[in-house]
Amino acid sequence: MNVAIEMHDSECLSIESGEAGDGSVLLDAYVHRAEGEPGVAPGQGGVQRIRMKLEGMCVEGHVGELPANVYEGSLTVGDYLQDNMVPFPAVYSEPVCLRMMLSDDARVIAVSAKKLSIEIEGEFRYLEEFTGQLLVKLPTSSPEMPPDEKHAPHPPVTQSPPPKHPPPRDSSPCNSAPPPPEVQTPKQHPL
Repeated sequence: MNVAIEMHDSECLSIESGEAGDGSVLLDAYVHRAEGEPGVAPGQGGVQRIRMKLEGMCVEGHVGELPANVYEGSLTVGDYLQDNMVPFPAVYSEPVCLRMMLSDDARVIAVSAKKLSIEIEGEFRYLEEFTGQLLVKLPTSSPEMPPDEKHAPHPPVTQSPPPKHPPPRDSSPCNSAPPPPEVQTPKQHPL
């Protein structure tokens, strides 16, 4: 059976960080369980306590009062974005960024780290049957996108050895926004 966290219907219970930069995010996660792709194939929905353990953790934004509902969420692993649906259990040994929009005030926080493990801490509590979701098939080729870039591969979810030299902090997916566009001033023409 395949399982994934649906960030949208989850609740963030705590975000903890120690002096060494190691910490965790604790969720009462809405979980999809299915024989096929969770959140797409028919299956079950329920709540399960999940702990995301982070090494080299940095929190950006105002966490505010917790617990708080997660209205939007994603996990970026390296260059791969897992938007709303996050598979677990999993271990990632490359830079990650967990982004969440929390509570009624729509505050956004970003938790970046050098390494992440997603672990189960509680039993699955069944809530409902999920009948499945209609998938829209995208064209297999696009003039804007070279064929080898159509689909990003899923990042590995098994333990891999840490790099010999960890990437600098500014290479974190949370800090990988493209530079602002260059502003060009119009040239003045003589009259």
